[in-house]
Amino acid sequence: MVPLLLLAAAELICFGPFSSRLGFYHDDWINLERLSDAGGLFAGVRYYAHLVLERPVNSLQYPLLFALGGLHPLPYQLFYLAAETLEGWLLFILLKRLTDSREFSLLAAAVILIFPTHAVTHCWLSSSAMVVTVDLTLASLLLHLRWLEGRRVKDLAASQLLYLVGLLNYEIAAFLPLMLAGASIGRGRPVKESLAKLWPYAASLGAALLWQRAVVSLFLNRNPRLVGFSLRHALKAYEAGFECAANRAVDVCWRMAPVGAGLGGGAILAAAAFAAAAGLLLSWGKETKFSARAALGAAAGAFIGACAPFAASADYTPMVFGVMSRTNGVIAIGAGLLWAIGLNALARRSRGSAGLVFGAVVFCMTLANWGHGLQWARSWRLQTDILKALTARAEAIDGPATILLADAPGVLDPGGALVFGAHWDIGPALRLSTGRKDLSADAAGPGTQFLADAVEPRPGIRYSYSGLYLYSYRDDVLYRLTGPNRRLRI
Repeated sequence: MVPLLLLAAAELICFGPFSSRLGFYHDDWINLERLSDAGGLFAGVRYYAHLVLERPVNSLQYPLLFALGGLHPLPYQLFYLAAETLEGWLLFILLKRLTDSREFSLLAAAVILIFPTHAVTHCWLSSSAMVVTVDLTLASLLLHLRWLEGRRVKDLAASQLLYLVGLLNYEIAAFLPLMLAGASIGRGRPVKESLAKLWPYAASLGAALLWQRAVVSLFLNRNPRLVGFSLRHALKAYEAGFECAANRAVDVCWRMAPVGAGLGGGAILAAAAFAAAAGLLLSWGKETKFSARAALGAAAGAFIGACAPFAASADYTPMVFGVMSRTNGVIAIGAGLLWAIGLNALARRSRGSAGLVFGAVVFCMTLANWGHGLQWARSWRLQTDILKALTARAEAIDGPATILLADAPGVLDPGGALVFGAHWDIGPALRLSTGRKDLSADAAGPGTQFLADAVEPRPGIRYSYSGLYLYSYRDDVLYRLTGPNRRLRI
């Protein structure tokens, strides 16, 4: 029970302080508008069912979350905290089974939980599918181990059911079962035998791919996502994944910890106290039986499996900032394990030195996570400010009309916290704020082209001058656009 309480405390300390100050971001808004328009849980499920055929569990997840929180951010944030805490608990139990060490498993689960390159998954509704999928997959792995020991059919069935539900929610953890094979190989078992034990996962993955790539893609023509293999892209994906686990993690701390430290002396002292407590726990711990090779094998399997979806995606690589940063949660498992293995190796030589290093790691990661939280909280405050101003200005506009937002940041750096940047976020946000379906909106950045017959915020996106307005957030002025060089102040 104590390790589970410690992991829950680590999650709350690193991510709880900003829960009440975070909101909705990027494509959250279009999902919220869809769910709001649907008019209820079952109507939302029916609406989503035809939108996400390749990920059918999404049609349940988003309506269920909306039923929990509606248009109020806090219930979602509390859900993320709970889901991430559950991930830490499942990791601890799983790693304890794989490595035979309670102390190492606690250390690794804690590092994974607070690892800074996936901090964004703790605050973004559109990351929830990744978090839920990881929880389901970890629970599946535990049941699979129980099936291997007892050969009870119900354990096998439950294991594969959880895996399939997670896989059909989001495929980011599809190859995480390689973690079990890696640990088995680390214990000296033959590679062929270790991989053969994963045959149920191979069968379930094949069934999911048959659904996605044959039924949905070929027969229903509904899945545009590219899947293909290129050695060059695969190497690029694994290189980026390794950087997310190594130097980019250090870079995130270097860039984001000063932002967190900007909260003031009290925050720095609190982070130092948390880090000191973590360092002392490692320093005072006792060396226990530990299968280092199994841990290293599990880390290798987790890393290979985490990057495999990127390697097969044809056009995506792992990122630490930006939209794709929300997929880094699985990479953090392999990364955190590798960091924990290094700390454990140091502890075998000198527990005092390991405690100091671990304390420093926790201090930097905590401040980095607080820096992330602060930037996303600032983004939410800025979005709220913009919507308040636009809602007031919209009263003077007859619809149908389109408002272009100008002179407002689309991203807050460092950290890449997203504000309003396209029609799929500010448009739904404005309609939800005003209750007017006759309004649309987009963001007009520095590259916006004012052409003779239309405005082009981005290549391929054009708005005619009929019913077109420009709102300058910096000057708090609304203009009616009637031509490339003609503006009427409203």
